[in-house]
Amino acid sequence: MDCLEERFQHRLALERIVSGIARNFVMLENPTDSINHALEEIGKYSRASRAYIFEFQEDGIFMNNTYEWCREGVASEMERLQNQKINSFPWWMAQIKEGDILNIKDVSKLGDEAQAEREILELQSVKSALIMPLMQRGILNGFVGFDNVDATGNWHDEDMTVLSIAAEFFSSVFNRLSAEKEIHNAKKELEVSLESLKHLQAQLIQQEQLVAIGQLAAGVAHEINNPLGFVMSNQKTLQNYANILKGYAEYCLERNEKPALSDSDRKELTYIVEDLDDVFSDINEGLVRVKKIIKSMRIFSRIDRMTDYEPYDVKEGIENTLVIIKSRLSGLGALKLNIDTPIPMIQAYGGKINQVLLNLIVNALDAIKEAHPNSPGEGCLEISTRTKRDKNERKIVEIQIVDNGIGMTDEVKNKLFMPFYTTKKIGKGTGLGMSIVYDIVKNSHAGEIIVESTEGVGTSITVQLPVNS
Repeated sequence: MDCLEERFQHRLALERIVSGIARNFVMLENPTDSINHALEEIGKYSRASRAYIFEFQEDGIFMNNTYEWCREGVASEMERLQNQKINSFPWWMAQIKEGDILNIKDVSKLGDEAQAEREILELQSVKSALIMPLMQRGILNGFVGFDNVDATGNWHDEDMTVLSIAAEFFSSVFNRLSAEKEIHNAKKELEVSLESLKHLQAQLIQQEQLVAIGQLAAGVAHEINNPLGFVMSNQKTLQNYANILKGYAEYCLERNEKPALSDSDRKELTYIVEDLDDVFSDINEGLVRVKKIIKSMRIFSRIDRMTDYEPYDVKEGIENTLVIIKSRLSGLGALKLNIDTPIPMIQAYGGKINQVLLNLIVNALDAIKEAHPNSPGEGCLEISTRTKRDKNERKIVEIQIVDNGIGMTDEVKNKLFMPFYTTKKIGKGTGLGMSIVYDIVKNSHAGEIIVESTEGVGTSITVQLPVNS
């Protein structure tokens, strides 16, 4: 009767311990301390000499003794039991790989099939052992062990039942820790990926800006080349006139007398005098055109105004954009400008709005060129502005760009603002232009962008920008 009472009290004590361990594992503020405390509590109440946990390494070849509790007077084996080959325990592993408990009541009676295990356990003076598998997602990933160096046959059925429940708790904890590690690693990988994407995005945006700069440079070079050619041609004429006049002057100085002019000389000098005004007028006109182009380029680029809100003149922005790409407009059949006056100044990132205008107008010109490759004179581009109130009663400036280009299908229209999406041939576009336009209008200026298009007819894109972003 006393023996039954003792076993009953022993069982109650173990169950209380397991219940306490469960509560600690639910909180799991410090996993290492919780696991070590659990091993100690279970080891003491099961009268074990040593309680320990082995975890398999990720390579599936080696295992480590990662946690250990030793009764007073029993030497620790944990430091020695690192990087142990899993196949050094073939019989042991075969017994627990399906999730079964291994109860070794007497180490000395292990058969030849367990010779390796017997030798290792006897080396540690172990007389009996109880081994419970740690399963992770249905796969053996380690084990919990309880050794006794004092007696054989020390493990009762009640011990195995309660200890197996504890082993399930350990498995749950390791599953949770593994999941948290995977989440942590995934988070780290995601952070690295996000940084890489940000870096790539910055590079691609820079590339898109370089494409825009290339378009600007080509247009500016063409526009400046014409008036410069004009100035250089007249400069040669002026130099020729100067040489003739210089010759007459030198003749007069050398002889200290007025030269006798022949009729042809008189006619030549008369022509030079009359033509000089025209030459200077033409040179001045060319220089004024160059000055206008440079001014438009300076205002358009706004390199120092890409990150600051400032009063922005929409009319001036459109006009400067058209000056910059004037060479692209020469083949158009019609360019219609319907600019409301006066247009209120808006608060905006000036450089970014210029980039929007450039991208939209250049895309419209590309669509026109594709629709009318052999008859560019049929191309028509219309740019309109007006002031109105949107659905939220905000005062806005609306810019509408309409072309009679190739138009878009619904599929293309739905993907228009997706990064890297382009219908242009390889090398003709990055696929970022319209996504950058969308980001500038929607995210940087709280505006709206509306696209209407019919395949084979043309496209209308309307940008709505609040006067006060």
